[in-house]
Amino acid sequence: MPKALLITAIVTLCLLGCEKVDLDDDGTSGGASSQTEPIGHGLGTQDCPLTPDEMLDGVMPQSTSDCWVMGYAVGSTYRTLSNAVFGVPTTYSTNILLASDSLCEDVSKCIAAELSSTTIKNKFSLSLCPEEVRQFVVLEGTYGTYFSQTGLRTVSGGYWLPGFNLSLICPAPQEWEEEYYYYGEDYSY
Repeated sequence: MPKALLITAIVTLCLLGCEKVDLDDDGTSGGASSQTEPIGHGLGTQDCPLTPDEMLDGVMPQSTSDCWVMGYAVGSTYRTLSNAVFGVPTTYSTNILLASDSLCEDVSKCIAAELSSTTIKNKFSLSLCPEEVRQFVVLEGTYGTYFSQTGLRTVSGGYWLPGFNLSLICPAPQEWEEEYYYYGEDYSY
């Protein structure tokens, strides 16, 4: 009886000590613990990535070597931004163009993200994933110059967030309403 109890205890300890391994993880999450929905913007972190508009306005991330960017995948280009193709089909697999608006077709409102490895191209290239055009994506890479403007170099990870609405965390600016208050008997403005 003690031998059976000892074997049961050893098996139980072995099972409790096992680490859960995700066999579906292809390693493109960039070390992130999960596919986190952004809760803010402007820092360049996974929780608060930069938007294409912020990058074009010169907002710097907390870390240039580990920068997170979010936006809509609206197109791709070849050698220069003037060759941009918005939508699919496209044969360009080395980059995607990100915009803060899913319907954007103005290259001056886009940033390019460099897809340099085969694994990253297979996951994010619009030529290989045409169903993802105009979908929301969160990417991790190096903040830098790409196609002679601010962009994301050497994308190392990321994930798609289908149906995510950027305006929920980046509302459009509202115009201020002017209010006039009168103090005492002076009614001048």
